[in-house]
Amino acid sequence: MAEYRLRIKQKADTSGNWSLHGDFVPLNGEICVYTDAIAKQIEDSEGNTLTVYEPRIKIGDGVTPISELSYVSQELEEKLQEHINDNVRHITELERVKWNSKLDSEVESTTLNLYNEYST
Repeated sequence: MAEYRLRIKQKADTSGNWSLHGDFVPLNGEICVYTDAIAKQIEDSEGNTLTVYEPRIKIGDGVTPISELSYVSQELEEKLQEHINDNVRHITELERVKWNSKLDSEVESTTLNLYNEYST
């Protein structure tokens, strides 16, 4: 088993405490986590309201002050919303009922055929 002599803990704090540090420039690749996640309400393609908790993370580039860095989660949220609204990946309630009724009729037909085959 490998022995680790050095461990690095990433920075994590609340928005209020981050603002106390001033507008510093995080190092290139430095991860800054905001621990007070924001709850957002989004709507799926069927009109259902979902609560999504946005993890707020900024990654430094060594040049941009922390106040000007965007949250990594903004891109993630856009991809999540795109996934939720993708009707190719998600079926509607009408499609689900149609599929289930098709399955039920096939099961009944197979059961009846098996019964007839083994009861004679």
